[in-house]
Amino acid sequence: MKFRDRLLLFGFLVAGLAALGVLLSAEVLIRRGVTDRVTERLHAEARILADMLGRDRSILPDVGASAVDASEADRFAHTAGTDLGLRVTIVAPDGAVLGDSSLDAAALASVENHADRPEIAEARRTGVGTSGRRSATVHDDFFYLARRVGRDGRIAGFVRLAIPVREIERTTWSYSLKLAGLSFVALIAVAILGYVAARRFSRPIEEMSLAADQIAMGNHTVKIDYESGDELGRLGAAVNRMTRSLSDRIRDLSVEKRLRDTMLDGMTEGLLVVDGEHRVILCNKALRSQFDPGIGDPRGRPLFEIARDHSVIETFDAALLRGERRREIVRHHAGGGVLELTVVPLEGPQGGPLGAVGFFFDITRLTALETVRREFVSDVSHELRTPLATIKSFVETLLGGAIDDTTNNRRFLEIVRKNSDRMEAILDDLTDLSAIETGAAHLEMESVDLAPLIRDMFDSLRPAAEQRGVSLAAEIPSGILVRADRRRLEEILQNLLDNAIKFNRQGGSVTVRASIAARPDESGPANGSRQTARIEIEDTGEGIPAESLDRIFHRFYRVDPSRSRQTGGTGLGLAIVKHLVRLHDGTIQVESQIGRGSRFVVELPAE
Repeated sequence: MKFRDRLLLFGFLVAGLAALGVLLSAEVLIRRGVTDRVTERLHAEARILADMLGRDRSILPDVGASAVDASEADRFAHTAGTDLGLRVTIVAPDGAVLGDSSLDAAALASVENHADRPEIAEARRTGVGTSGRRSATVHDDFFYLARRVGRDGRIAGFVRLAIPVREIERTTWSYSLKLAGLSFVALIAVAILGYVAARRFSRPIEEMSLAADQIAMGNHTVKIDYESGDELGRLGAAVNRMTRSLSDRIRDLSVEKRLRDTMLDGMTEGLLVVDGEHRVILCNKALRSQFDPGIGDPRGRPLFEIARDHSVIETFDAALLRGERRREIVRHHAGGGVLELTVVPLEGPQGGPLGAVGFFFDITRLTALETVRREFVSDVSHELRTPLATIKSFVETLLGGAIDDTTNNRRFLEIVRKNSDRMEAILDDLTDLSAIETGAAHLEMESVDLAPLIRDMFDSLRPAAEQRGVSLAAEIPSGILVRADRRRLEEILQNLLDNAIKFNRQGGSVTVRASIAARPDESGPANGSRQTARIEIEDTGEGIPAESLDRIFHRFYRVDPSRSRQTGGTGLGLAIVKHLVRLHDGTIQVESQIGRGSRFVVELPAE
């Protein structure tokens, strides 16, 4: 819509609103004036009627008269109401209605007592009472004025005049409409004159507006033609200069924005910039992924809504409040890892802190690797310390002259050899475990029949079992085929069977069972379930404490360290078993009760 059209519409709107305002304000003022005039009239006429009633005892008998004839009061009320054009009511001192110009004789008899009417009660106290309300008798809104009728110093009764409120409103509305109409016509005339003048002067402004629209749409080559040297001409020249400057500035800002966005999105470190009010100004994708990928655009939000971590808030406070450069390790955030936070204050023109920039470096993997390295070095050192100390002790004994002791020198050398073998076994198991964990171990998958494999392993383990008094039993149906690397499968079963024999009781037993079971295929719901070979190795040994069941597959963990070393264990067997089973896409579980034995359950893909 053009400016001049808006001006005309605005003029009409102003005229309408002004007329409405005049109508409303005039109605208030005129209503007040009309009400005052009506009130004056009612006061004067009520005074006259009260004087008449005070003198005429036939209409209002004296108080205490033996009988009251209401007919005279009712005729007086009808006569006065007709002459005055008002509703006239005559009320006895006790509130009984003796006459009413709006009611006939039958209706008058059923009118309730008026002693509690506001205007009557006020007239009883002060002589005159007024009120405005809806009449319960004639069901219409009235303005009431009641006057006390006195005779010989006593209250002889009351005369009440009433005028319908709609009469006052009709008069008020009539005057208000006339005044509002005159105001509306005058303002419309002014609006039309203003429209004609605006149409003449708005044409150059329209041309500048069209040119500004083109500039806003990205057309920075548009120019405004101006001919006059007045204010509009100077405005056109200024707009042309502004267009050229704006075009250059937008081009520079676009290049800077693309460069900044590319750099921020390419950063692997999280970047967070906050202002002096702890509100986020800028952050990159890396930070959102480190804290909460679903937070959306956090700009303008308080810092505590993005980083719900006390250490992060304190670090930024140090930069914002004290201007300090701080570095902090954040261990509690949405990703569950570890972040290194460095916060640098931003100084304002006056030297005070304007905001702060925080850099979040994800050191979760580095921390985890450092923890693994420390634990590994500690475990290996602990495991190798005992055999090394033993070897060193007996070598020093031999060098000290025991080598010539024909009774003990050979026994000492056997102890040295035994501990050397133990160290070699530990190193071999560590090398094997490292190859499995790093994925360097290669599986040569084939179909392996469990029944003959278990029989062959029983044959090799039977001497050790008989030496400990442990019986071996196999409950394996023929035809159970497992898809596995035969050598690695033998290594799994060898470790489990060897432990079941070594940690069994005298006269105990080891039982191996196998069956085919169905397991859900985790590769997708459409694949249903797949067949797995379930291998159970159950012994009657000492059992494993409940608190150790989740830890027996850790490296170098032993339930009974002293007995494990006596039996020659390295503490790595079950760790190797766990990783080999996972490498075969299988699972392993253990159930045990102290004093009743243990049961290891291995599930591998069936052929």
